Amino acid sequence: MKAVIVDGAWMYLGSANWTGAGLGAKAHHRRNFELGILTTDEAILDETQARFDRDLARPSLRAVPRARPVRGAARRDDAIDGFSPRRWCGSARLQRWRPRPRTLARGRGCPRGARARRLAGRAMSNHRRQYVVRVNTEFAAAHVLRGYAGACERIHGHTWKVEVEVVTHELDALGMGIDTHELRDALGAIIGELDHRFLNEVSPFDEVNPTAENVAALVYGRLARGLQASRGDRVRLRAVTVRENDRSSVTYSEEV
Repeated sequence: MKAVIVDGAWMYLGSANWTGAGLGAKAHHRRNFELGILTTDEAILDETQARFDRDLARPSLRAVPRARPVRGAARRDDAIDGFSPRRWCGSARLQRWRPRPRTLARGRGCPRGARARRLAGRAMSNHRRQYVVRVNTEFAAAHVLRGYAGACERIHGHTWKVEVEVVTHELDALGMGIDTHELRDALGAIIGELDHRFLNEVSPFDEVNPTAENVAALVYGRLARGLQASRGDRVRLRAVTVRENDRSSVTYSEEV
């Protein structure tokens, strides 16, 4: 059994026969199959690393500039996001493939364990943690669509359903992006002005049609201003969805 650890974050553990024979095509009448796992589980990575450091690592390996790579593995020499060309470290039984940061002096060997994962994460990961918080409410209101050629030109009503989504990239001291009660209260203050009303008599719908699109835009604008005033840039309103019924919906958002 062999293992290959890439960037201190990915590991293949299993058979190292990555040739055509190892993948089943050993001969016309002979088949050979191998088994292995690909994982990012830190517990497995740390255990494998610890075994290597304890049982297999030799001081001479740290000074070896290159070791023979596993057959069939990638051999790219391109630099990636602040890392110099990839370097092989390891023994005959365990191959470790880690990038060498340009900030490390030559001859000091490959970074190991959690330190390697931190270095790789800083330079190679473009992902940013994001939390999306949603709350829902509803209100009853009547409206008329002026100029519409159909039944909606006559007065009629709906139980409007409204869903808002806010985004944050960090949590507060309690581990929350935003208190949903606070968000629901802010939304409720806006919806309270529309609930059990004839929307065509409520500004701005006395001038524009109270369509689901315009209702969504109204809620979005007022809620976004309120969040900006209370939360600054830490919490951002992403979208407002309005439903007049269960068969259709409208979602309004603004590009940032």
